[in-house]
Amino acid sequence: MPSIAYREEFADDLSKELAYLVGRRELSWVTTLQEDLADLEGLLATFPEAGNAPREDTPVLRKLRLRRAPFYVWYAFDPHRRDAPVTLLRLFHVRQHSPEPRPP
Repeated sequence: MPSIAYREEFADDLSKELAYLVGRRELSWVTTLQEDLADLEGLLATFPEAGNAPREDTPVLRKLRLRRAPFYVWYAFDPHRRDAPVTLLRLFHVRQHSPEPRPP
């Protein structure tokens, strides 16, 4: 099973979203986001190819929408190396313009 790694940009995105939710006292959304991310990590550790490939020429770059929280997670993995980590690249709100990240 692959491990889960976090790119610095993902950690920054998550930190900003959590600060925004806490600042608005939306603590139930903080919990939902945390639970959805934990679920996503479990899914990707088992099924790293679960997300949609936005383009056929970038099979290592994928995107998944969280189950309840209104966010997309971009991630990358190397399908030729099953021991390679799944790397979470970016976290974007569904209404946010989300440029396609560069694969690692």
